[in-house]
Amino acid sequence: MKKIQKAIESNRYIKNTESTIFTVLLDKVLHENPNIKLDKECYVHALLGYPKWYKNSDIFCYIKDKPLRMLQKGKAYFVFDASTEGFSTLYDQPFFDVLYFNCEKYGVDPSQIIFVSSNLRDEKNIKIYSRQNNKKPLNVFSFVSFEQVLAIDDGQVLEKCDKFFENSYQQCKDRFDNKYFSSLSRVNREWRMYSQALIYNSELEKIALLSHDKIESNFTQFLHNKKLSYDKIKNFEQALPLTIDQKDFSKNWAIQTPYDNIHDRTLFQVVNETLVEDLDRSSLFYSEKTFRPIAKFQPFVIWGQPGANTQLKNIGYHFYKDWFDLSFDNENDHVRRHKMMIEMLYHVCAEIKKLSRDEQIEWRFKNVEVLKHNFKTMASSEWSRNKLKEFLKKI
Repeated sequence: MKKIQKAIESNRYIKNTESTIFTVLLDKVLHENPNIKLDKECYVHALLGYPKWYKNSDIFCYIKDKPLRMLQKGKAYFVFDASTEGFSTLYDQPFFDVLYFNCEKYGVDPSQIIFVSSNLRDEKNIKIYSRQNNKKPLNVFSFVSFEQVLAIDDGQVLEKCDKFFENSYQQCKDRFDNKYFSSLSRVNREWRMYSQALIYNSELEKIALLSHDKIESNFTQFLHNKKLSYDKIKNFEQALPLTIDQKDFSKNWAIQTPYDNIHDRTLFQVVNETLVEDLDRSSLFYSEKTFRPIAKFQPFVIWGQPGANTQLKNIGYHFYKDWFDLSFDNENDHVRRHKMMIEMLYHVCAEIKKLSRDEQIEWRFKNVEVLKHNFKTMASSEWSRNKLKEFLKKI
């Protein structure tokens, strides 16, 4: 199945692009499985833009005449690519409404739509949506797109895994400098800011590598509404920006520059995920932040959506129960969940403090099987590849 090149006129909503994580994965799966024969030989690929979306946003008007006629005649798929986002399609963004609106307006069968996202609950969401609205379900495919950012599968994963593990172990022995964990924040998001403010105002701050940009005044009320005193808010604000090795928070250095030293200097990481709200269990999203410590064989705990830690097992990963008490993970109240997590971190760090430096490093690497399994799982992206293979067979 080939992409129709330059099928879309310039606009704010959808755009042409050379490739995305999804299209690379699609080409790879089709190459690996030549027996998969689709009833349409080509597709219009539309990468998500970021305007204000409405239920009746007209996006098919930007498709050029020839590819639009192919869609109307049932000769092509329309791929709506939101593969870098975990928006709730039920309560956050009206993408399902938009796609059905455009299908009806332009005479395109919904079975020709392929909606792609990194919200791992979107297959469930389309079933709920189509049932509630008496619609024929769109084709929906969700996958863990951001593990592909760090994927290194070149056919030598097993050999490289051992080599990379030994390197990470040695780098930690050389660089660990009595900071037990890192907690990083580039973009100011309310709940991430809440977490960083609490850590900074606690004893944990002394044993942590923290990063956080300056915050705007409108965030102060959010913090106070979550029972953080004005004195602690002011204390946090006056310390900002907190920097580790990068001072330009406008640049996405988490992707574009080396990050190894942060993991080499610490024992574990508190991963500040992009999303904390899951909107009635309609969103589950993992960004590159979850996979960076995996690439460095480092245990971590996620501050994110309810279930973010333990749900990793559903996509092939082992979670880090040998290092952390994850009983907080499925608590729906965000303040309570964070309080439970912080209490757990106090306990973990108190136990680490009792150990010698060599023993502390051994604590980080104590379950080699889990660390290597997760590295191999990330490097092969087998769950996403298999899931796409079955999806293509289905359509």
